[in-house]
Amino acid sequence: MNDAFVQYLNNDDVHDGVIRRVSEEPDRLRVFVDTADGRVVVFEFNSVRHVKQNRPEGMLLYSLTELRESGGLRRFIFTNWEEDDEAFLEVTAMGVASRETTER
Repeated sequence: MNDAFVQYLNNDDVHDGVIRRVSEEPDRLRVFVDTADGRVVVFEFNSVRHVKQNRPEGMLLYSLTELRESGGLRRFIFTNWEEDDEAFLEVTAMGVASRETTER
């Protein structure tokens, strides 16, 4: 693993947002986030290689960080605002796209 920082993603959508739901399918993961201003944004990860999670639903978010991994992969870390909370979500995938949605 290289773990080289790439960027913070969608800061306005993520900071103070809450993970509503995580939907896993083969090779794809969708994360629904309730934003601080009342919108719902879905992050869709493609070519998913690995998911590490512990109770991510309901997690208050500080940031979404993108790190460079070997083989063209990226690691995406949803950072928990609550340092003492054991909830976490990390996704290793080829990429991610986000959009607003009315899907809940």
